[in-house]
Amino acid sequence: MNVDEAMEVITGAEPSCLEHLAGAVLVAEVERLRAELEKERMKVAVCGVVAMSNTKESLIKVMAEIHPDYLCAS
Repeated sequence: MNVDEAMEVITGAEPSCLEHLAGAVLVAEVERLRAELEKERMKVAVCGVVAMSNTKESLIKVMAEIHPDYLCAS
């Protein structure tokens, strides 16, 4: 459940349900942020691998093997 979906439910929810719903929204947000953090960690690792490429050929080989989600700016 995302925040927008939660807000739709909250507008019609009983007050006793709000605490449970807020907890569910927070858990979903923590999971989303953990996934985003892991993706950023992988980007940093990939940047290190790319930086270690010492020839044009090795750079081309490494770049061909990188998943598009993990491409970095370097």
